[in-house]
Amino acid sequence: MRAPSPPWREREKRRAKPEWDRFDNSYGISTNFPVGVGYHSGSHFSALQHLSSYLKPDEIKLDFIGMPEDRLKAMLDRKAGAANVFGAQYYVLEQQGFHKILDTTFMIGFLF
Repeated sequence: MRAPSPPWREREKRRAKPEWDRFDNSYGISTNFPVGVGYHSGSHFSALQHLSSYLKPDEIKLDFIGMPEDRLKAMLDRKAGAANVFGAQYYVLEQQGFHKILDTTFMIGFLF
């Protein structure tokens, strides 16, 4: 089963630019900008894997927010600037005007 899990950020046109909204490279990925993920979960490891394609390890900052629902709430309440979500949370953020920065799709597998 493939699970889309992109970090999300609110669309530029819908808000004033805060101080932390500086993009340091042509991909729109900011260095040392915290990305909300789950602790030792698929969102944690996929964020590390995909962000390392654009940033140096010391430029990646992760914020352990909790379950996908917790990350959704943090984004909607504007308490997180970016988060790694998938599934229903992905579509809710899209409908609320957020956009994908980076696709961090990963494979979920089970052994029986």
